[in-house]
Amino acid sequence: MVRLWCTSDATETFIRATRVLPLEHGASGLGLDVVLAGPGLEDLFLERAVAIDVAGTLVPFISPEDLIVTKVLAGREKDLEDVRGVLSERGATLDVDRIRETLRLLEEALGQSDLMPVFDDQLSRWQGSAPERRRHPRAAPINDVPWPGWPCSGSRDRRA
Repeated sequence: MVRLWCTSDATETFIRATRVLPLEHGASGLGLDVVLAGPGLEDLFLERAVAIDVAGTLVPFISPEDLIVTKVLAGREKDLEDVRGVLSERGATLDVDRIRETLRLLEEALGQSDLMPVFDDQLSRWQGSAPERRRHPRAAPINDVPWPGWPCSGSRDRRA
C-alpha cells in the first residue's frame, strides 16, 4: 500500500483559497495535487478528464493538454518544468490546437496576453530538441494507491 501525506502547504486556508490539496508520496517524495473542482474552467477539465485505473477504481485525472494549460497559467519555474515534462512524455500525441484554444479563452477572460507566448516558447524548445528526447513512452497504469481514505493530518510524520 502506498501512503500519501499532506504537504506543509496543506493548510485549511490554502486549500479553501486554491481548491488544491497538495499531497506527497511518502517513500518517493513525489508530489500530487488533488484539485477540488469548482464551476467554470474546472468543469471543462473534469469533462475532458482521462480515467485511469487505480487499484481497480477508475479515477479521473486531468488530461495532459489541460495539465499544460494549468501549468502555463500558474507560470512558476517549477510549473514550466512540468510543461516541459509533459511535452517530453506526450508531445507527439497532444492536441496542441486544444491547448491553444483553452489558453486563448483564458487570456480573453483574464484580460491578458502572456499565456500563449509562454506555451509557444515551451513548445518550440521541445520541437527543437533532439529526436531521441522527443520520445513519449506510454504511461503505465497507476495501481498501487489506496482510494479512498489515505492519511492526511497535515503532518509530515511518516510513522503512522
